[in-house]
Amino acid sequence: RADSKCVIDGCSFTYNEAERDAGGLRLEGTFQFSGNKTIVSNNRCNGVNKFAALNRVLGNGGGIQIYGYAGTADAVGGTLTYRLPECLEVTDNIANGYGGGIAFEFNTDKLTNGTNIYADFDGTLIERNYAGISGGGVYMTDDTPEEKNYSFFVNLNSGTIQNNTAPDGGGMYISKLDVSSDAGGTKSLYIRNNTAEDTDGTGDGGGIYLNAGNLTLQRTVIS
Repeated sequence: RADSKCVIDGCSFTYNEAERDAGGLRLEGTFQFSGNKTIVSNNRCNGVNKFAALNRVLGNGGGIQIYGYAGTADAVGGTLTYRLPECLEVTDNIANGYGGGIAFEFNTDKLTNGTNIYADFDGTLIERNYAGISGGGVYMTDDTPEEKNYSFFVNLNSGTIQNNTAPDGGGMYISKLDVSSDAGGTKSLYIRNNTAEDTDGTGDGGGIYLNAGNLTLQRTVIS
């Protein structure tokens, strides 16, 4: 439902497995992590496609798949806000496709025309996750049709993305998005010890792989 809201406070999602997407959690609509620490750890999604008509890569979001929608395809307006605060830890998850820790994807069949989408990284720990294709820690992309008139706002304000692995974008894989950080903030974002490595010895973007779009970072350590 477009007007629904999920509040997650002090929960553990561990050692789960999905044949397709979202090993630990699949979140649609608006949600909130708040209060006590929530742990998403040791989950896996395999990407088994039992439906030949699905023309997309499966196995996305080893820990969390954020698959948002609001209202119906013919409605106008709407806002989705995704905040990843310091009370959230996403560790040791595996995705055979995109986004070992977290994959941001959007349902273009249901997402409301003109929707504003906010994704704010505010202190989350994303560590030791693995993706088989791209985005060991985090995978984010905008593949929505231009006529839908969506607006994406991604803010990398603070947090730690470390020790994640993927063939492309060991820490983060960002495609077709404009990403920035809060100029007035006081905390830092750490992207460190991530690895881009494929089975043939190749790999691009150990910390961040930016594939189209714009990236502006402040108070950020990439090491």
